[in-house]
Amino acid sequence: MDFWNSIVFPRESPYKIMLIILDGLADIPIEGFGNKTPLEVAKTPNLDSLASLGQVGLLWPYLPWTPLGSGPAHLSILGYDPLKNYIGRGPLEALGFQVPTEKGDVIIRLNFATVDPESKMVEDRRAGRISTESARELFESLNANMDHSPPAFNGIEWKVYNTRGYRGVIILKNASSWINGADPRGLAKVRTIQAMKDDPVSIRTAKFMNWFLNESHAILKGHPLNQELIRQGKTPANHLLSRGAGTIEFPEPFGTRYKFNNPVFISGYPLYSGLARFLGMEIQEPDDPSIDAKFKKACDEYPHHDITILHVKDPDIAGEDGNPVSKLKTIEQIDKGLNMIKELLSEEDTLIVTADHATPAKIGDHSGHPVPLVIRGPFCSQDDVQVFSERECSKGSLGLFSSKYLMNLILMVTLRLHTFGA
Repeated sequence: MDFWNSIVFPRESPYKIMLIILDGLADIPIEGFGNKTPLEVAKTPNLDSLASLGQVGLLWPYLPWTPLGSGPAHLSILGYDPLKNYIGRGPLEALGFQVPTEKGDVIIRLNFATVDPESKMVEDRRAGRISTESARELFESLNANMDHSPPAFNGIEWKVYNTRGYRGVIILKNASSWINGADPRGLAKVRTIQAMKDDPVSIRTAKFMNWFLNESHAILKGHPLNQELIRQGKTPANHLLSRGAGTIEFPEPFGTRYKFNNPVFISGYPLYSGLARFLGMEIQEPDDPSIDAKFKKACDEYPHHDITILHVKDPDIAGEDGNPVSKLKTIEQIDKGLNMIKELLSEEDTLIVTADHATPAKIGDHSGHPVPLVIRGPFCSQDDVQVFSERECSKGSLGLFSSKYLMNLILMVTLRLHTFGA
């Protein structure tokens, strides 16, 4: 069986796996940190101990020097070609929150933002990270006060749903996913949505979305909740930004593809739960959003699964907020949580820690820099590297390779591959 230009023949194995994905972990040197990264400055005895016992290297998030969104980056780590399998941020967000959809629905990710009403310049892409409760109130207001099937758009119907925090989705019927988004991905002017195919449905869908965003802006800027935020000196959630249009088409399930009997994915964010549901995995969410709760949930689930995948979002949030100090503290919290994993796993188990992409605090967004990787297990080699960091992992025996080959490595060192040509 050929998985993504790599001939592998998976088989079952008794050796258990823990894969920890630290979202946005990698960074670049920061002057205020003595030209070191947050990971290099942070006190990480558990990560360093893991590096000293295992093999380390660096991963390209799919392609060299190419910034990736979290959805495509996770697909690549899990061995799926994002160019063939990525269905868009909107569908994954909807799957993660179990938003009701039907075959053929176009799903688009939305998030509240603060925009200057006159210039349409984005002042805050996340509207001060508005709470889930406030976002729900605003979305319900749009559902209640706008036409759900405007005559000018020839049968396009819509409904919005909040997911978590400032995020949500819009579900379109009789529409096309071949449109771009309004999100400028920075503090710039809101983009006018364009059709990406020259056909009537795509053109009509782009016009509809421009209408929807303009009409919703008119309602949002006058909403009592936003007026109160302004009186309090806070940023109002007065505009919606859109991106990631797509429809849901399921690929071969992760367990079937790699001969895992009961894979489990642990995350507290809808996008990643949606990704796991998209790949047919069991999903477990921690009781609260703390880092400790995520590690505890992973420990609770580990005995019942042959592969446990733990996703930790927190480094990415700190990086996107441009806060290297927060990122450093987050990394130290993660390292403490890792102690639970070390105490749980036996010498026969395999532990992998890596990142989906870099989110440098100096940039405040995803970048294409390589990310550190460490793997330790009974059938792994051992390097001389003693520290887990971007710089030190560049010295490891695993070298620098694409994340699309990571699953091959994991399968190989847990005796889950038949020998080709034997």
